[in-house]
Amino acid sequence: MWKTLAIWLTNLSLRFLMTQKEYACFKEALRFAGENNTVARETKYIGKVKHLLSVNRSIKRIVEEGRDRDEIVDAVVHLAVALKYLEGKGRES
Repeated sequence: MWKTLAIWLTNLSLRFLMTQKEYACFKEALRFAGENNTVARETKYIGKVKHLLSVNRSIKRIVEEGRDRDEIVDAVVHLAVALKYLEGKGRES
């Protein structure tokens, strides 16, 4: 329940901090990160490494699908901060 609430509050706060384009990129990157986290989970990496791998794969997929890299820089930074916050102080997840 707390994780769901944290995700909801993070998304809401980021919605007000980002432009419409940045937020659309953020949502897309977050979806990709969720998919890629499933793959990373199987490798038994600690949370930090899993999230870095997810963000890197997310950036690669977004760029490959034709998004301009400059468009997504702010969104990816916010994504990394949100994922780090949800991960919680370096514990294994």
